[in-house]
Amino acid sequence: MNRATGYLVLAVLGAVIPVTFFVSYEMAAGIIPVGFVKVFFENAAARGFTADLLISLFAFWIYIFSKKGEGPKSLTFIL
Repeated sequence: MNRATGYLVLAVLGAVIPVTFFVSYEMAAGIIPVGFVKVFFENAAARGFTADLLISLFAFWIYIFSKKGEGPKSLTFIL
């Protein structure tokens, strides 16, 4: 497996696995968006994990926008 395929597999897993948890929560608790966000800050462990994800997301977007002028890289592995 080359690097591009590995990244593609990780991207798919990173999209599918969290959605399964979100769907199971919504099926148990009902579709309540405010309640869904409240759960992110329910206890210290959840707050720490949420803070870590938000900081990582912020750093990711800073990186992406800093590379904006370089143009897209080849994505021929998808085609």
